[in-house]
Amino acid sequence: MMRTCLTLFVTIVFLIACSASDNLPGGLTLEEHPLSKAPIIDPFSFQPIDSTQEEILSRNFEERTKVQKMDYTFIDGNPAIVRSADGGDLTAAVFASSGEPPELEIRVFTSGDVIFKTSAGMPSPVMPLQGLWTYDGHWAMEILYAASEIWIGQVFIDGNMVNQEKGYDEAFGFQLLSGKPFYFFQRDGEIGISYDGKEPISDMAVSPTIAVAVSLS
Repeated sequence: MMRTCLTLFVTIVFLIACSASDNLPGGLTLEEHPLSKAPIIDPFSFQPIDSTQEEILSRNFEERTKVQKMDYTFIDGNPAIVRSADGGDLTAAVFASSGEPPELEIRVFTSGDVIFKTSAGMPSPVMPLQGLWTYDGHWAMEILYAASEIWIGQVFIDGNMVNQEKGYDEAFGFQLLSGKPFYFFQRDGEIGISYDGKEPISDMAVSPTIAVAVSLS
């Protein structure tokens, strides 16, 4: 999905209207909550019709405390994220070329060596490095590729772009849930979710007036 700022805030409550949520893997559950109007992005808030924002968020409070927060640092003036990994730290950093127009590149380092790099497109108001995670001997990275007037979410696992492997138009909203990779994707105009390498839902309908809470039972 070529996103506008409306869909950039994906955390635990998502602006997605899902279809049937039965038979989801690994205890994953999705709860639909109709909203009285589209949510406010900054500061983030929403108004459920049949409940309150505080009550809905309280249900998954413990889950949200487990979400890895992105603590950005600077390495030689370049924004970066550092994670602990087997054999040492893993670092992803954003670099800008000196050409005109400038182009952004994200490089992943371990022990001072570049093990992966990818283009992040042109400079934009949005941070291109959306997140870096390590789990079970793997690493994952989400970026926001910026082209003219659009942003495209891309997810990489161990240096492989899942967009290309799975035929996604874009992938976004990556998180580790119970230590397993979770993210949203768009393919052929349909929104879906991937959890632990499986795609239990691939036909969600986007709606600005439905909030869905994602949790593990």
